[in-house]
Amino acid sequence: MKTRTLVLIGVLIIALAAMAMPVMADDVGVSGDLGSGGTFTVTNQTLKFASFAPGSTNYISPTALDSIGSNFASIHMTDINDPAWHIDVSGTNSGYMTTGSYTLGSAMGIKNATAVSGIGGITAPQALTGSAAQLFTGGVLTGTTDIPLELSQAVAVGDTAATGYAITVTVQYTSS
Repeated sequence: MKTRTLVLIGVLIIALAAMAMPVMADDVGVSGDLGSGGTFTVTNQTLKFASFAPGSTNYISPTALDSIGSNFASIHMTDINDPAWHIDVSGTNSGYMTTGSYTLGSAMGIKNATAVSGIGGITAPQALTGSAAQLFTGGVLTGTTDIPLELSQAVAVGDTAATGYAITVTVQYTSS
């Protein structure tokens, strides 16, 4: 089994609880050659939630764009020659958004936002806790395939109102 960590997405998800924050944007794609052919890219690597409202769940997806560039994250793959592969995801701070000494009470969730032909995967939000979890599976892909992601963050009434909550999500491609 070959494993390549191609992208440490700075899907540095920047958020805040009930306060305004200056706009910060850095929309840079990172890609890599998979060795067996094909490419793997994570798009829109820095995203920002709108202001959090206590007692709500916040989303960044194709239908709920981020607040800095009207973007969402996706995995972009071209001409994958591996007969079997999977993509794992994990988050810093055991999957919880933090700022200074404060941590939100719920882990961030991630899922496949839209069904994509030939791609198996999780369609319910998966918490980014613990070790890397398998998000997608697939085989040989000809041409270009985009897998849009949905990120979700629940904010409890008891979470501390502070600016700069952040998390880094790691996306890893593994061929079997």
